[in-house]
Amino acid sequence: MLAVRKERYNQKLNELKDRVVFLESHLSWKEEFLSNRVLKKAVYKEFQEAAEIISDIIAMIVKDCNFSVEDDYKNIEIVSNFINIESIKNELKSINGLRNILVHPYGCESKMGYEVVHSIVVGNGVRGGGQRINDSLAYDSITSFLPAIKKFITLVEEWLRKRF
Repeated sequence: MLAVRKERYNQKLNELKDRVVFLESHLSWKEEFLSNRVLKKAVYKEFQEAAEIISDIIAMIVKDCNFSVEDDYKNIEIVSNFINIESIKNELKSINGLRNILVHPYGCESKMGYEVVHSIVVGNGVRGGGQRINDSLAYDSITSFLPAIKKFITLVEEWLRKRF
């Protein structure tokens, strides 16, 4: 059973690494990102999937450490007791918040409480619910979150080596 669970973690980590490679290779030119609707949608979708994979991995860790799985934000807090994510904890929460805004740009602001993520819900790019996404800030945020995502991957891999 442990081998199957470890393989599931590795599958999720490989999917996350794939998303990071895509994002890094498609976020080199901000002007192109801002002017190319198809590229924007692709980047937003890949980022959304990366955020969801991170949430899945965190929930798996919570469960495997014999805790009840909570919402994404509480799960990050729980995991910080088992993996030293303190240096990226706020980024992980902001990644989840940005994912929520990109998927549901209406009504997410109050749950997050992060100014950078909250400020993305204004500006250019019409989205559902009459709200708008500031694509320039979204680009900057996604780009700035990539190092935290890479660090998360490394920390989980280290935890897996010790655990399994």
